[in-house]
Amino acid sequence: MCDTLVILGPYTKNGNTLFGKNSDREPDEVQNVIFIPGETHPPQSQVRCTYITVPQVEQTYDIILSQPFWMWGGEMGVNQFGVTIGNEAVFTIESLSDNGLLGMDMLRLALERSKTAKEALLIIIDLLETYGQGGNCGYKSKLNYHNSWLIVDKNNGFVLETAGEHWIWKEFTRNYSISNVLTIENQYDEISEDAINNAIRNGKCSSAQDFSFRKCYSAKGLKFLMRSLYRKLGRGQSRRDQHYNAACTLVEKSNATVQSLMTILRSHAVEDYDPEFGTNRDICWHAGDNLIRNSQSVNSFITETSSDDITSIWTTLGSSPCIQIYKPFFLKRNSPNKFPNVGFGYKYYNSDAVWWRNEVLHRLVLKNYPDRLPTYERERQSYESKWLDQVENAIRDKSELFGLSSDLFDLSLDLTEKWIERVKLVPEKSKLKHGYEKYWNKLSKSNKMEN
Repeated sequence: MCDTLVILGPYTKNGNTLFGKNSDREPDEVQNVIFIPGETHPPQSQVRCTYITVPQVEQTYDIILSQPFWMWGGEMGVNQFGVTIGNEAVFTIESLSDNGLLGMDMLRLALERSKTAKEALLIIIDLLETYGQGGNCGYKSKLNYHNSWLIVDKNNGFVLETAGEHWIWKEFTRNYSISNVLTIENQYDEISEDAINNAIRNGKCSSAQDFSFRKCYSAKGLKFLMRSLYRKLGRGQSRRDQHYNAACTLVEKSNATVQSLMTILRSHAVEDYDPEFGTNRDICWHAGDNLIRNSQSVNSFITETSSDDITSIWTTLGSSPCIQIYKPFFLKRNSPNKFPNVGFGYKYYNSDAVWWRNEVLHRLVLKNYPDRLPTYERERQSYESKWLDQVENAIRDKSELFGLSSDLFDLSLDLTEKWIERVKLVPEKSKLKHGYEKYWNKLSKSNKMEN
């Protein structure tokens, strides 16, 4: 269950818009972070998305995309103008289609074509109405769903939610968070033409005054999940754990930072967390079996969008942000952009792909999380704090950023290799839960990784 949150500039320490998302998907599904440069396209060009082809526009813009390796679109991303979008699966009463644009395809198309969050919002609505949403979104399993998005830029934020062909959106002015449920009730800015009448016809409400998009279009059986996720994401409901209300606390104090979001995205519901047992109430989500805990935070992604020329991107490029180190990258609005070589991961283990090298660390730590993670956790925090200061100073002083990004990225690779060797010195647990150990050993075998 992905978690996406935004805090707008007036409520952050530096006055910059902050976006954060953990992408929770199948645990062995590589999620690459890729740079796609903008281009000028010939007239009548077409672009092949995951399942269908749509007309290309004349001009596309530079984007950085967090992309499941097998699809065309992405789970989250940002463009050179600081427009940032995160996608969420939502489950509704409307029928599912086996063909159309994935929500991740619409996310990429909107990033490539927009200069503002409002423009991206309208692009997604137009794509939805023109081509529809549909197609299998799962990697090894079949999983169809509808979509919602958080869409922000340096000044504005919007939440867009859908149920089949129906859509609804509203602007927010402080913070917002979404997971895998509908959130918009009867307070909104715009709604698709037939959404209310369709709900009335189907007996979901008696009148426009009685209408709630969330209540009318949420799939049956999700009411308990919706209540728990509202609590989980700090949306003003009863509190279950202090971590899940951290964003709201930051907003009240107007002191949110990139480091704050790192802490939130790494959070677990209990202090002495161990992924062998799990809680199903975590922001940092760990897989552990094929039934209940069958998804994994396979990448974590944070952006800080300022009113000047720079957007900074911090991403783990690997599973479990509680285990990985965040690396900084940059996009400039009005200058040429470059991106370090991070390799591209596919189905099987490949040491040339950074995601897979980080996965080695991830799976080693899982074998004794309580004792292995502390061997480098404090050192990792120290490096991240130092890098955050370096990035802030470089942006303020208008220093050259690609060299800084490349140097810190190379250092992150060296650190990961050092930590891999360090955690190997700590013995594995003498006994893991049989089902848990079997689950991860089976995944490692299928991906051709060493156990």
